[in-house]
Amino acid sequence: APGGDLLPPFDAGNIITDVRSQTTTGANLTAMGGGLQRAINNLTDATQTRSIILFTDGMQNVNPMVNSAVTPMVIDNSSGTSTMSNVPPTSPPTQLNTALDIKVNTIGVGATPAFTTLLNDVAVATDGVFKQTNAPDDDLRRFYVEELVDVLRDYSPQLIGYRSGQLGVSGSATEAFAVNNNVPQVIFKVSWQRGLDTKVQIRHNGADVTNLADVIAGEFYRIMTFDLGSLQANLGGNWEVAVSGRRGADYQIAAIVEEPGIDYSFSLGRNVYRVGQPLEMAANIMIEGRPVVSNVSVTATVLRPTTGIGTLLSTNKMPPNPTVTMEAGASIGQQKLAALSQQDAFFAQLQGTPQQLTLNHTGGGTYAADFTNTFVPGAYTIVFHIEGTHPLYGEFHRTEQLTVDVEFGNLDRDASGLLARAIGASDGGNKQYLISFRPVDGRGNFLGPDYGHKITVIANGRDLSRNLRDVGDGSYELQAALPADSQLEIAVIDEKLYEGPLADLVGGGGGLYGSLHLGYPFRKVGSGNVMGRFLIEADLEYRFAPDWGLQLIGGYYLFDKDDDVTGASLQLKRYFHLTPTTWTVYAEFGPGYYKPRHIDGAFALNGGVGIVRNIAPRLDLSLGGNYFRLFTSPTEIEFWGVKAGLHFRF
Repeated sequence: APGGDLLPPFDAGNIITDVRSQTTTGANLTAMGGGLQRAINNLTDATQTRSIILFTDGMQNVNPMVNSAVTPMVIDNSSGTSTMSNVPPTSPPTQLNTALDIKVNTIGVGATPAFTTLLNDVAVATDGVFKQTNAPDDDLRRFYVEELVDVLRDYSPQLIGYRSGQLGVSGSATEAFAVNNNVPQVIFKVSWQRGLDTKVQIRHNGADVTNLADVIAGEFYRIMTFDLGSLQANLGGNWEVAVSGRRGADYQIAAIVEEPGIDYSFSLGRNVYRVGQPLEMAANIMIEGRPVVSNVSVTATVLRPTTGIGTLLSTNKMPPNPTVTMEAGASIGQQKLAALSQQDAFFAQLQGTPQQLTLNHTGGGTYAADFTNTFVPGAYTIVFHIEGTHPLYGEFHRTEQLTVDVEFGNLDRDASGLLARAIGASDGGNKQYLISFRPVDGRGNFLGPDYGHKITVIANGRDLSRNLRDVGDGSYELQAALPADSQLEIAVIDEKLYEGPLADLVGGGGGLYGSLHLGYPFRKVGSGNVMGRFLIEADLEYRFAPDWGLQLIGGYYLFDKDDDVTGASLQLKRYFHLTPTTWTVYAEFGPGYYKPRHIDGAFALNGGVGIVRNIAPRLDLSLGGNYFRLFTSPTEIEFWGVKAGLHFRF
């Protein structure tokens, strides 16, 4: 668009003020469905390309709501709330699918994983794009530019680079962009913190061309457009954008060209992945209708979550005096995330870890690679970058950012602590049971709070899911009066957690483990300790409750060539889940029988402590130490052992 109208000014505060004025509620709640319905109502011209950019945390607590429990999804009133916005649903309800012919691009701002999934579903259903951020001050400006480029893709705007940073000690910074030949228009959008006096200078191949720009000036931005008419020169070459102002101030620069000759697209194979599935990344590049098969490099930088938000919310306590004010009706997960995000240490854990890959040419101008490090659920952001040369277009660069949701999956029933307890009598001869569980997958990821709507509990054919309580630490509880011979079905995100008798869960769900340990024994000799040669142990353990186990452990302990001990113990084992996603502390103690070489065997006591963590599905690693006291005659024997072990769950 001429004059830079391609990129209207953006300010998060202005957007929030405008949306609140159009979509109101009696309690200032979150009217996501109402806001989306209003936008759809306003986009009436089906002859035009229609798109919506939806900024939200995904939370819904006022009608109408986006209902993802039906296919296709609809915007309709929910019986779960009586609060209404000023936007009524349509009749019949608006369906969110490709037949709507309106693309909804969703941007989750500080959304918990449950709401992230909802936003991804909305984008996928309408052929839109999903993005997620927990650092809106840093990301929203870029997202807005990228979403507009995507919305106007039919008009050939292309993002060649996006840079952000802080002005240096001199109060200035310069960013360079290489622009290919033949482009009819170049646009720079420069933004900074509101209220700061900031200047922008633009140079083309070393010459100052600032005064030749068509400028849209705002309080915190400049949109500067150059075309062939204003510059009277080929727009290709080296462009430099110099920003000056207060030292340390933040800035953002987007460089956009109008380019019909270069056509490219990026894809991620599928819309939703499960933990452990590789991301299938691909790019296709065409110039003037011909595939680009050489003189081009395609890379992807994957910003992956280091720890899932569900795990972080499950393993961190709510601050006692949170400094944020939440809307009435905010979910327990949203409240916790908002409060914890005020802590620098927690906020740092929300930031992803970058990892770069090169996409290889597979034929026909298509470049592809798989990203396999997807063992943590969450939003994975992929920044694609194309860099190449062409005989007619010269050096060219293009970049685009996509986000994909990697969902929690592959439940680990034993690690999920599924337990039922009888807590009292009920009418009709039934008992009151408290059923609790804390969903964990095979890699130690917690589902986290806010997923109550994705969990179903059925007893004897009756759906009890409405009675489910979200505790807020990743665990869920349900209290119900049930016959002792009840049959239960529990599913989490359409994955079966349990199906069987209620009686099998009372007092713990069970679990049989076998393990092998290697280490070193220490034996007391005189006034000092002497390290032995090695120890080897094998044990069989039955977990009769989530935190308790009974194990039979046998071992061989070699101190010297002619000095060893053989024996076994029966031990009670207690687990303390202090850091459930890393190491869990255990203590064990019990009697045994041990036989030293050259003397009779004797009764003994064996006690130990250690730590254990999950390292793979059904496989744990432990580090521990034990003390042995043998009641031999005439002199009792004592020794110690340190060991590492592998535990396999049958």
